Parts: sequence; structure tokens; C-alpha cells
Amino acid sequence: MPLSLTMNKKALKRGVRNVSLRPKLYGFTLIEVLISLVIIALVGMMLAQTSFQSVDQSDYLKRKLIASWVAENRMNDLRLLSQQGGEIELKEGEVDQGNWTFRTQSELKQQTAGVARIEINVYQPPESTSSLFTLTGYLPSSANASEEKVSQ
Repeated sequence: MPLSLTMNKKALKRGVRNVSLRPKLYGFTLIEVLISLVIIALVGMMLAQTSFQSVDQSDYLKRKLIASWVAENRMNDLRLLSQQGGEIELKEGEVDQGNWTFRTQSELKQQTAGVARIEINVYQPPESTSSLFTLTGYLPSSANASEEKVSQ
């Protein structure tokens, strides 16, 4: 008789159950598998939502950066007009930049002796009512300049 079989019989007499006599059960139950799938699905949904928010935020920052460039370009145009002695034209305009269309609106906010405070609002999309970017700048004006000189 083999040695392992005699050891198993002795163990059975002592009341010890040997696991080698019973089939070993490995694996997961259906409930465990379903719970793990639900957890994986929830984590996947949270990751997808986070990545979509990141893409939206990146797009917003890109549009805001381009809007700041559009406002700075408009302010530089007004500075050049002022330095050349031309009339400052505060009018609305549309600019195509970065595959987007932006609407600029320039306003004279305050004018004191020698200095005019100009505010430039940039809107995107053009029909939007809230500005994407606002730039405030100061332009020199002549001592005899008045608000009538600034055309709107």
C-alpha cells in the first residue's frame, strides 16, 4: 500500500479531513463577478466624465487666450491711431481668429485731462451677451480733446 494512502487513512481515523480527498473549489461566484463589474463600470464612468471636463476646460482656456490676443490687437490699433493724431474709432468689429469668430466692442469709460480710459470687450460666439475677455487700457489724449472727438 502506498505511503500517502496509509497517511490519509490514519488522518481520517484521527478525525482530520485531508483536503486532497475533496475536490478543490476555485473561482468566483456570480455575485462577486457582478459586483466587480459594477465597480469597474462606475470607475470607468467617472474617468470618462473627468476627461470630458478636462477637454471642455482646455477648449475654454484656448478661446479665452485667443480673445485676449484679439483685445490686445484692438488696443494696439487704437494706440496707433492716437499716436498718429487720428480720431479714435470706438466701433464694434468682428475678427476671425483660430477658426472662431470674435466680436469686439470698444467703449470710452472715462476721459480726464490727457488720458482716456478705454475698455475692450471680446465676445464669442459673436451673438453672445457676456464677454469672454475684457481689456482695459489707457490712451493719451491731447489737452483740448473732448468726448466729442472720440467717435463712437
